[in-house]
Amino acid sequence: MICPKCKEVYEDGSVFCVSCGTRLVSEDFKVSEGDPIKRHSSRFKTSKPKNEPKDVPEMENKQEIKKETDSQFQLSNISNDNKLDILIIQNKELIKQNNRIIELLEKLAN
Repeated sequence: MICPKCKEVYEDGSVFCVSCGTRLVSEDFKVSEGDPIKRHSSRFKTSKPKNEPKDVPEMENKQEIKKETDSQFQLSNISNDNKLDILIIQNKELIKQNNRIIELLEKLAN
């Protein structure tokens, strides 16, 4: 074993150099010279984005829309009357769908 720092040779099976404390390596081990980041830079390639992000103007009146189901939306900036109208229309559609299901189930039961 040889010390890569002070080049002392050890034949007694030591793991560390007695003089400097560096970990010993086998004699056929080659110590690479130079900066390891430069040596391995080919492994880490970077690229620029294909499309530059476009500037998106901010809206003055923001309306947060949260999609609850396919047919239901919650609008934060509408009046309570309008919200009630929307809910009534949505519920009418659900009632129609439920009535169709009930009719089909009754036909199957007969």
